[in-house]
Amino acid sequence: MDTSVSLQLTDYIVLAVVLLVSLGIGVLEYLLGGRRMFMIPVALSIFATFTSGISLLGIPMDFYLYGEMSSLVSIGMAMGCIYALLLLVPLMYPLRLLSLYEYLELRFQSRSLRLLALLIGMLQTLGYMAIALLSPALALQVGLPMWLSVGVIGLIGTLYTAIGGIKSVVWTDAFQSFVTLGGMLTIIIRDSFSHLFIISFLFHCR
Repeated sequence: MDTSVSLQLTDYIVLAVVLLVSLGIGVLEYLLGGRRMFMIPVALSIFATFTSGISLLGIPMDFYLYGEMSSLVSIGMAMGCIYALLLLVPLMYPLRLLSLYEYLELRFQSRSLRLLALLIGMLQTLGYMAIALLSPALALQVGLPMWLSVGVIGLIGTLYTAIGGIKSVVWTDAFQSFVTLGGMLTIIIRDSFSHLFIISFLFHCR
C-alpha cells in the first residue's frame, strides 16, 4: 500500500499565491509609503512573529512527546507578555526609543554594552531564522527540493522586506496570520466533522 505524500496542484497554487501576495505587499508599500500603522495589523504581525513554522510543527510534537510538561513554556511566555505589558511598554514607549538596545545604552551609559547585546541578538536571530526557514522546507520537501523551498522563501522574504521596509513586514505578517489561522481552522473543522461522522456511524451500528 502506497502511503507516500506529495504536493498536489492546489498546494502549489496556494503556495504561489501566498508568496506573490507577500511580495506584492512589499512593492505596494514601496510605492505608497509614509502612512501610519493601525493596531490590528501590528497585533497580527506580532502574532505571526511568535507563530512560525517552528511553533506549528514543534509545539504539537512537544505535547505528543512530553505531554502537559510542554504547557509550562506557554505559561512562561504568558507571564513574560504580562510583564512587558505592565512594565516595559509604559517605560519605553514615552522615551520614543527604536530598540531595546538603545535603552540599554541610555540606562547604563555604555555603548559597549549596547553593541554586545546587539551582537548576541543578531546571532540569536540568525540561528532562529535558519530553523524558521528549515521548518517549512521540511514540510514542502514532499514536493519540492529542500534547497529550492529555502531559497524561494528566503529570497521573497528578503525582497519584500528590502523594498517595503517594516510596514511591508507588518502587512505581510497580517496576511500570513490569516492564512495560518485559516489553515488551522480548516483542519479543526475537517477533523471535527470526521470524528462526528465516526461517532454517528458507531452509534447507528449499535
